[in-house]
Amino acid sequence: MGLAGATSGQSLPTGFTTAAAIRSVPEEKFVEREVHLRGTVLLPPRPKGKNFVLSDSTAAIYVEGVSGQCAAIELGSVVELVGRAVRGKFAPLVVASEIRIEGKGTIPPPEEVGFDDLLTGRYDAQWVSVAGTVRRIEVSEDPGGTARAEIASGGGRLNIECTTNEAPPVAVDAEVRVTGIVFYQFSRSGQMIRPLLTVPDSRAMQVVVPPPAEIPLKRIDRLLAFSADGAFGHRVRVRGLVTHHLPGEALWLEQDGRAVRVNLEETATYLPGEAVEIAGFVRLGGYSPELEDVTVKRLAFTGPEPACKLSSAIEASDHDAGLVSLRARLVEKMRVPQGMRLIFRDGDRDFPAVLRDPEGKYPLTGLQAGSQMQVTGICRVSALPMTSNPGTQEPAEFELIVRSPQDLVVVNPAPWWTEERRAWALAVLAAVAGLVALGFVWRARRKLRQSAAARRQSEAEFAAILGERNRIAREIHDTLAQGLGAISMHLEGVKGHLPSGSQPAAHLADASQVTRACLREARHSIWNMRSQVLEQHDLAEAVAGLLDRLTEGREVHGSFDATGDRFRMSPVMENNLLRIAQEAIANAVRHANATWIDVLLEYKPNRFTLRVRDDGRGFVPENQQESNSHFGLVGLRERAAEIGATLRLESSPGRGTDVTLDLPLPDAASSARRPSAA
Repeated sequence: MGLAGATSGQSLPTGFTTAAAIRSVPEEKFVEREVHLRGTVLLPPRPKGKNFVLSDSTAAIYVEGVSGQCAAIELGSVVELVGRAVRGKFAPLVVASEIRIEGKGTIPPPEEVGFDDLLTGRYDAQWVSVAGTVRRIEVSEDPGGTARAEIASGGGRLNIECTTNEAPPVAVDAEVRVTGIVFYQFSRSGQMIRPLLTVPDSRAMQVVVPPPAEIPLKRIDRLLAFSADGAFGHRVRVRGLVTHHLPGEALWLEQDGRAVRVNLEETATYLPGEAVEIAGFVRLGGYSPELEDVTVKRLAFTGPEPACKLSSAIEASDHDAGLVSLRARLVEKMRVPQGMRLIFRDGDRDFPAVLRDPEGKYPLTGLQAGSQMQVTGICRVSALPMTSNPGTQEPAEFELIVRSPQDLVVVNPAPWWTEERRAWALAVLAAVAGLVALGFVWRARRKLRQSAAARRQSEAEFAAILGERNRIAREIHDTLAQGLGAISMHLEGVKGHLPSGSQPAAHLADASQVTRACLREARHSIWNMRSQVLEQHDLAEAVAGLLDRLTEGREVHGSFDATGDRFRMSPVMENNLLRIAQEAIANAVRHANATWIDVLLEYKPNRFTLRVRDDGRGFVPENQQESNSHFGLVGLRERAAEIGATLRLESSPGRGTDVTLDLPLPDAASSARRPSAA
């Protein structure tokens, strides 16, 4: 659609007709559409350029013009254009396809904003007015160049560019109001870095308050001290002696024991001991004020002053930016990209020292850790953390900026037995200890392998013996026990045919009693010889089953518990433990007249405990040492000794009996345990 069609009353239902409408569409919903705008030019194209800023009654917007149609566009020209709106890399803009100049218009008044407003990013291509104090003015010597300035405004710094090369009618330290177009520097991801202000000519900078007629001379220690009539933000003058200078970065100035850092970008060299006068602006430093945007006036060369000698590192916070000297012990040295970094220790306090040496001209070989040194340098107190407490703030850390290797003087060389050598010695000892430990581990594993082989052989032998015992038990059960059972049945059958009280009946009763006794002994031998219960169950299950069988049908209550993670032991151990439990429970059931029996098995990593308690009639253990009674104490102790266990028996008449077996399990045996199926 051409301009003629657009001005004949036809509408653009799908297009934009105001700059505000283009800017108001969210980025995620932005779609390129047609544009028909009419407004006043706030920033004309540069010579041979085609881009300009157009403002209608709603807002301003950046326009990419059409070659050949922009040469006549001036500041204040009224322009009508047709094109399309595009998203842009930072903010929306218009790409024009047709442009028509209609004459001259009135430039709208700017919007007064502060520096914080500009940080929102919403003022891209807008016509604004900003107040501030001039910090810097630069006029290009190139006829095709531009004039530049920088103002301090609202705690920030704003760069200003004129489209012409005319010197602005302002001076440094003047309070001004600048009217221009806001543009932004932004990252590749489209996020703002800093705002810039472009003015159509130098007249857009208007002086509000001229600079002071005279720059006040202040003492270094009063730069930001309390003053009822102080005026922060204007230039001050200070005088002093240069203590150190890093060309293109900073110099340090000292006056009557107080010092200040001066941020100086010029590359001229200033020597320590040179008296100078600095005119510049005060700014907040990390701990002490600093000067920036300065001019330097050389006064004379009086020679360097000696450094302030500190008795301890604690005093350093009183000499921020000053030249100090301190005796301390070197504990660490390292090479960093900017030069050399040294760590010193004074008492229990460490502090770093930095020597600029990006080319690596100064060797580190002459500095040995452990040396007592006199180190001289510029004290830089670290920035304080943010706090809400008013009053005196005590800094915790500082570092020294060493000027040259001559500021590092060895007072007492490091002893031969240094920390580095101690570290090497410890490393060697650690290596030897490691080898010895590996030797012990190898021997221990070798013994474990031997023990495991011996255990496997013993288990094989025991399995063979156990198999033979089971075979004999089966033979006794199938022959002798069955025969005795048959004899007993026949004798009982004959008893009914003999007169009661006769001599044959008495002999028959004796024979029947002997037969039953032999049958019991046979069954007892079979029980002792067979171990199927341990083949089918673990020890805890076997003991629990044994307790149930021996207390079944009797007026005694059996209680069983097993604690810890169960594991299997060698067959010899488990068989003896089962027989010991059997004997202790049987004694409590048959002879103690107990009403309850408590059996406890405790599984521990290196120990196994069996405990059988009852509330029976008890006895005196000393009277049973040589007894052949049915308590079987000798058998219990023999079985315990056979497996290396300790048997403890506690009893007294009327107080029951407590039998405790404690079986230690050595590491070799523990490592060979088998987990229980339970």
